Amino acid sequence: MGQIRSYDWDKMLHVSALVVTGCALSLCLIFNVRAIFSNTGHPIPKQRIHLIQLQNALFMYTVDADGKYPIADTWMDGVWPYEKDFEFYVNPNEPGTHVPKSYADRANGRYGFAFVRSLEMRDRSTLPGEQVTLFPSKNLAWNANGQFSNFSFVRLNRIYVGNVYGYTTGLDVRSATFPGPDGMRPKSSDASPPSETP
Repeated sequence: MGQIRSYDWDKMLHVSALVVTGCALSLCLIFNVRAIFSNTGHPIPKQRIHLIQLQNALFMYTVDADGKYPIADTWMDGVWPYEKDFEFYVNPNEPGTHVPKSYADRANGRYGFAFVRSLEMRDRSTLPGEQVTLFPSKNLAWNANGQFSNFSFVRLNRIYVGNVYGYTTGLDVRSATFPGPDGMRPKSSDASPPSETP
């Protein structure tokens, strides 16, 4: 029986390092694919990605504005410094949307996201975290705002919204805790499911 020569050990260490590296890369790929496809096995909807960007911009606005939300009629102008890509202001699931050519041309764009009007100039710290802030809307104007009941694009009974916590969430429109027109979830005592057609 011969002894293993030193260069054989070097080869074995080299091969072992390659195997470990390959396994690590494979795990990274698997976890990234799972994150992209979420728990449902479907890609994150493009509408939600756009809403995430707008929600992040709105959250940054409130940080710089001492916790206050913008004036409803100028909310998109307020968050513009934090997100300057018009692509994210447009709801890709709403028919008739259109990306403008420039900021000066913004009035000619058609967007499809709205701000809950009742939050105008309110302090974020005084609101419950689940309070809806942004939602997909039938109103396609720049700075669209209004009641949460004017939402659009319900797919598989779910709607994606931004909230005070600063992230987006999917809501089941059939749920008894679905938010009312002000974007607030009803208390359990007065919870009633919304109508089938929002």
